[in-house]
Amino acid sequence: MTVVSNGDQADKREKIFQIFKYVIYFMLFLNLIYFMREDFLASGHTFRDGVNLSDLGNAFTASIDTVAWFVLLILLELETYTMEAEHMHGKRQMLVNIASAICYGFILLALVGYVDKASIIYGFEPVTVASACDFVGQYLSMVNELDDYGPLTATSCLVVDSGGAIWVNEAHSMVSGNDALSEARRLAMTDVVNASTWVLIVLILELDVFLQLRGGMSEKMQRINLWIKGLLYSTLTVCLLYWVWMGDVVGSWDAFLWLVAFVFIEMNMFDWRKEELEEQTSQGAA
Repeated sequence: MTVVSNGDQADKREKIFQIFKYVIYFMLFLNLIYFMREDFLASGHTFRDGVNLSDLGNAFTASIDTVAWFVLLILLELETYTMEAEHMHGKRQMLVNIASAICYGFILLALVGYVDKASIIYGFEPVTVASACDFVGQYLSMVNELDDYGPLTATSCLVVDSGGAIWVNEAHSMVSGNDALSEARRLAMTDVVNASTWVLIVLILELDVFLQLRGGMSEKMQRINLWIKGLLYSTLTVCLLYWVWMGDVVGSWDAFLWLVAFVFIEMNMFDWRKEELEEQTSQGAA
């Protein structure tokens, strides 16, 4: 009979856990491809004359945001799990810092894009006409939902009429029914809150890594850190639940995957601190 030691069982559990973690990361990569496609299709309606360099943040907000966050996630995984702390110095640490700084730049650009996108949705004005069909040929697109636009035709205009009062955005040549616009506005504002909260979380995580590499944090700082993170992660959970309630399957799934991914990063940080404390205890005992 083969006897399996506790150490072998622990190693097996660790391997299964790591496989699960990287499956989650791969799913996030698939979401990245999906959002790139969605941004490309939506930009055909919001930027009909082509996307200038200055418009990239607005036209491809979700793509830029997801790519930057994905790269940053991998960097955090390297810093908190894959690479040993004693190896995180010199050129290696400098390269990680430079790559992280670039990611932060794009993340902030994406945040500005979410704000700009919300400004487009909030830029609609109500009009008093009998039917949206009166605007066929005058306005080119209609709002189905956030980031989902379609051509305004003699047939599709009936969908706008069924959505209550009629709203127009002259700057972007778009028409929307009241119901679709109200939903898009709520989702756009949720995107802004969600993106802003993630920026705060990752800044705190970077502070965690910085302090951990330089001797760790005091117990008081750790308590404050946990309280702030609890508040921020609760905000993200509220955003997730709102997307679920609104029936946004893709948004809900993506938000869930990112929450799980950063739980893994937080677990890495917890294990890192635990190892540091054990080393300090063993050195003190010696």
